[in-house]
Amino acid sequence: MRLLRCEKGKKGIRAISIMIGILLVCSFCTRKPPLGPQSVKQQSVIKIKEIELADNVRVLAPDFVSQNMLSIEKDKLIFRDNSSLQGLKKGEILLSYYGEGFLRKIRNIEYVGGKIIVYTEPASLTEAFKKLNILITDWKMSPGGDRGITTQDLIDIGAYFRYPLEYTFLNTDFVDPKTGLRGRAILKGYGSVSFEIVIDTLRIDIDWFTLKELKFLMHFSPTETVGVYGLGNISYASGDRRLHSPVLLARGMIGPVLVSIYLNDYIGAEATATGSITDCYVSREDVFYMGVEYKNGRWRKIADHTEGEWGYNVSASFTSELKGYTIVPEIMVKFYEVVGIGGRLKEQIRLSVNTNERPWWRLFFGIFGDIGVRVGLFEHPDSLSNEIIIEENEEMTFDNIEWDQWFTLFSKEWEIANSGGSSPENGGYEVSKPPFSWENTSTPLGLTGDDESILFSLPFSFKFFDKEYTSLYLCTNGYLSFTDNTSFFTPQYLPDSTEPNAVIAPFWRDLVVDSLSSITYYAGSDKVVISWENVRNFSDDSRQTFQVVLYRDGRIRFNYYTIDVDRFTGVGIEDEKGINGYCYAYGSGPDEVPLSSYFSIEFTPASNVVP
Repeated sequence: MRLLRCEKGKKGIRAISIMIGILLVCSFCTRKPPLGPQSVKQQSVIKIKEIELADNVRVLAPDFVSQNMLSIEKDKLIFRDNSSLQGLKKGEILLSYYGEGFLRKIRNIEYVGGKIIVYTEPASLTEAFKKLNILITDWKMSPGGDRGITTQDLIDIGAYFRYPLEYTFLNTDFVDPKTGLRGRAILKGYGSVSFEIVIDTLRIDIDWFTLKELKFLMHFSPTETVGVYGLGNISYASGDRRLHSPVLLARGMIGPVLVSIYLNDYIGAEATATGSITDCYVSREDVFYMGVEYKNGRWRKIADHTEGEWGYNVSASFTSELKGYTIVPEIMVKFYEVVGIGGRLKEQIRLSVNTNERPWWRLFFGIFGDIGVRVGLFEHPDSLSNEIIIEENEEMTFDNIEWDQWFTLFSKEWEIANSGGSSPENGGYEVSKPPFSWENTSTPLGLTGDDESILFSLPFSFKFFDKEYTSLYLCTNGYLSFTDNTSFFTPQYLPDSTEPNAVIAPFWRDLVVDSLSSITYYAGSDKVVISWENVRNFSDDSRQTFQVVLYRDGRIRFNYYTIDVDRFTGVGIEDEKGINGYCYAYGSGPDEVPLSSYFSIEFTPASNVVP
């Protein structure tokens, strides 16, 4: 779904300036010119100098402005002295789509040394429309000729609104003192209703003095989304359990101190498990088209409705860790059977499961060496009894009281087995963080501006989510798509079934390729490298340099040379249907976008990985 920004004021003014200018041209073409040579002269004025159709609004053609404009300042326009501008007057509105476009109301005019200085103030679009005097009364002014005006301008301005709803169904912790089970469960539901209104088509087709077609179209797109996400985890720890009774190796007096040496062995187990639904939703987008069209001498209304299909997305993860260990041997030296100092070896088998990683399960064996202190009261193994006689025929039994603290001297763990397959959640790709590297690119792609895209042909067939592609669409906003010729400036949480799909997004953000920026590439027999160099954030002057590398064997690599993570950014991949994929980052700030300068990410297909 396209998200449209109303904050792009300058682009909006420019687009509407184009629309008004075309309508004024249309209006001019509907007026009856004098016959003969005077008609030809009037056409020359339109094409070379300026268009003036209304008493209070003057539209300046771009070529006229570029030839006569000396400077544009905050409150004044400075032109060369040109006879065509001698008729300017106070209160008149000037409109042009030269450069970024301007819409100004004249406050005062000065003629100084071959210059015309026009002092202005901002003019509203409402005021400009009110002052327009567009006459469309007679479509056929003269026979159609071989010269004419044909303009098709696609305007992409509008508004997007979203109303979110969220409700927590469950948020609880629990503890079972008998089994040692501990856990937490959270379940939240959400929904949203969003819609956009877009003026997306203005078409005017004029055959010199004959209006053949006029079309104005807008669309209204409501979207309904319902979803759920949640988190649940559970943990268990058994504690150390003795395998056998302690074995007394030696006991004796060292001076006045009773010293005992014991051999112990233990067994234990721990378990943790966490499951989360990061996103599970259904969504549908409908599109309503409304507008008017003049064609074949008749006006007609345009009204159409496209009912969207319900799409869904499920993204869940599961992590767990199981530990089983033995402590063999443990040597404890105890003084007076109360305070002990000892050492031990701990042998451990650990199973780790994470569906967001590849391999998705791993089995480890480890050895740990500890030293510790143990304090025990009423613990008298072997010949010492824990029963104290109070009186004859009356006895009292005391439970053991024990405290210990251990410190690890050394540890070593080996991975002895793993799944050897791809992660279930990464769509068949292993995600890794290799050492940073940068590929040199030098060939300009010819892609500049804001929200622009271009078709790029690959020198080899590239396999992406089990489909082969020989070309892609590259855009200024930091992503590429194998299927959609788009340049959406708002990133998505990948995967997302709405367009664009088949996306590779190294740094999806609202970016501008201006005169200080470039997009370059290198295309070889084994890899293609595309670099966004010094591209500017749309909302500020911060600049980013990053690249994507597509290897012939299907690997994908993101390299980040200099970036910031202060603005909303999306990083990840998704397949052609927007169902499978992996979102590495989505949001703003270092917590949601764990990227930095001199950093790399690599996606490796499972078929390329040797277990």
